[in-house]
Amino acid sequence: MPAILWKVFQDGERPTFLYHGVAGDKVVPLDTWLAAEVKWRKEGSSPYYWTGFHCYASLYAVVGWTRRAHRLDGRVACQVIVEQTRPKPTRGGAILAERMRVTSAAWAARRRLTGL
Repeated sequence: MPAILWKVFQDGERPTFLYHGVAGDKVVPLDTWLAAEVKWRKEGSSPYYWTGFHCYASLYAVVGWTRRAHRLDGRVACQVIVEQTRPKPTRGGAILAERMRVTSAAWAARRRLTGL
């Protein structure tokens, strides 16, 4: 069942993934379902986990992420529609989604992370 979560993107005419793209492309198409490239991965001292789109349950949780981020200029939070979610097994509170969609309306209402 679809859920609405928050995701951080690089700002622009269209959203851009911060770190890894899909099929080699970091620019996110609007109003299109995307499938994450799910891989078995380990990050630092955290346990192995299946990867996915990193999302957050609320704008408040995104603010928590900003405290750990090295750079906020040009970054925005946007609501996304997701499916097939699970918690990321780390302390950061991220939720991993296997499918994600950014609507044009949500992108138009994105929130800048500086000044939150």
